[in-house]
Amino acid sequence: MPRLGWRGAALVALIWLACLLFITVTLSNPVTFNLAQIRQADLICVGTFQDGTFQVKNCWPETDLELNHFENQEDITPAPKTQYIVPVTITRSGPEITLAPFDVPLIYPATEQTLERLRAISSKL
Repeated sequence: MPRLGWRGAALVALIWLACLLFITVTLSNPVTFNLAQIRQADLICVGTFQDGTFQVKNCWPETDLELNHFENQEDITPAPKTQYIVPVTITRSGPEITLAPFDVPLIYPATEQTLERLRAISSKL
């Protein structure tokens, strides 16, 4: 078996790093929806949180309800000016973020990929 020498070893290391970089960029962790939370929600809304209020872009199904604040909103820490998918449950005290198992309110970043996955999931529900 021929010896590679330091140049060969460097070439193998460079190819290995390029492969790792490619895998990292193309296979980054996708958002995983909690299906129980999505099924339980009365509405699925997309919007941004700004200065303590939720600014709705759209909801499914459409609604005339005022959804600018959620009863359990203090349990989440959304980044400002970032769009989120928010599963919503309508309660007597007002709208709240639908709780996932273990009573945790989850919201999801609203990217093209996550919205496409949500459409695919909701067509099967």
